Formats: sequence, C-alpha cells, structure tokens
Amino acid sequence: IVPESPPMAVDNIIITMKQVEHHQQQQIAGVTEKRLLPVVEPEKEDGDTEYKRQVHQASAHRLRSLATQMSYRLDQGKGICVYQLGVEDDGCHSLLDYQSMA
Repeated sequence: IVPESPPMAVDNIIITMKQVEHHQQQQIAGVTEKRLLPVVEPEKEDGDTEYKRQVHQASAHRLRSLATQMSYRLDQGKGICVYQLGVEDDGCHSLLDYQSMA
C-alpha cells in the first residue's frame, strides 16, 4: 500500500493528490464537472488581478492577447498587477497538477 501524497494547502483549503487525480480521471473520461474548491473571490472585470488556469506553451496570437490583458491590468493597478495562476475565473482551484503548471 502506497500512502497518499501530502495534501497541498491553498488559501486555507486542503487539496489532496487523490482529489486532483480523481478530477484528472474525470477530464480524461470526458466528464465535465464544476470545480467546487473556491480559493479566492470570483475574478472582477476591473482591477489589477487576473486569474489564469495556466499560461505556458502559448501561441504567438495567445501571447499578444495576454500582453494586451496584462497592459490593461497594469493600467488598472497603476503599474502593478497580480496574476493568480491555477485559478479559474469563478475563483475555484483549477485542480491541475504541478507538471501541467510548470
């Protein structure tokens, strides 16, 4: 028997690797389910904070879009913006594993 990996703490919410693996299996099976692990308030249209599930391996078109978006957030924050990675627009944890985020 292999012990479960230690849980990850995300803003007062404990997420175990077993929960992440279950979610990934559901995605592979084509099952869509609402993420029910809120970690922050839902994203606001205005302000200096942007939520992103992940940002790696972006195409040139996607990078231009992200640059425009970052410029807007920098304007909103008077030169400062915050990116919350691994978070959906509704404020829930994206449940992506570390390899997907790195």
